[in-house]
Amino acid sequence: DHLTGFLLSSPPALPPFVPSLRSEDDTSNFEEPERPPRPTAAAQRDHPRAGFHGRDLPFVGWCFSRALTALAKS
Repeated sequence: DHLTGFLLSSPPALPPFVPSLRSEDDTSNFEEPERPPRPTAAAQRDHPRAGFHGRDLPFVGWCFSRALTALAKS
């Protein structure tokens, strides 16, 4: 039997820490992530941003139409 050696009649273990929650989405028990430092004005002047890249808008020109979906099925 694969359960040999386990004490199944022992009481359940208590968790080491039980957080108090104010709501279902309460995240006050988590630390805020570290934010990267903001570049200084001098750094921005020395390294201007590159221009606009098309990869920023991957779906420009694409749309969904139920009528076209029905045509594709026939």
